[in-house]
Amino acid sequence: MAALFGARVRRLRTAAGLTQAELGALTHVVSTRITQIERASGAKPTLELARALDAALGADDLLVELWPYVYREAFPDWSRKFMEYSERAVAVREYAAHVVPGLLQTEEYRRPEVPPPLTGAAHGPLAHEGPVGR
Repeated sequence: MAALFGARVRRLRTAAGLTQAELGALTHVVSTRITQIERASGAKPTLELARALDAALGADDLLVELWPYVYREAFPDWSRKFMEYSERAVAVREYAAHVVPGLLQTEEYRRPEVPPPLTGAAHGPLAHEGPVGR
């Protein structure tokens, strides 16, 4: 449904003789957001944006009427291809620089993988009271 919404926005925009940047200026969004909407590749448009697009393009409430169907769509169009590939995948690898995978969050899994913290004495962690002298 997001693809249909985007196609309608593109058709109305070109019929009006507007560029994406000009439509973005009329609706107070950046041109890349108009590109995302037309390609159905970004976040779903808000109702306020659908109203602004409708008004700027003179769509006679067409985009406002389409908006609920776009918003109710469970998975965006681009994710369907990802799910198809996932079904056929033999292995899944993930790179996440700032995320700790779920399995590493369990102590049973983490213990053999992560070394224990450094200790100062034979029986406990480093500790001191007050500021460290130079």
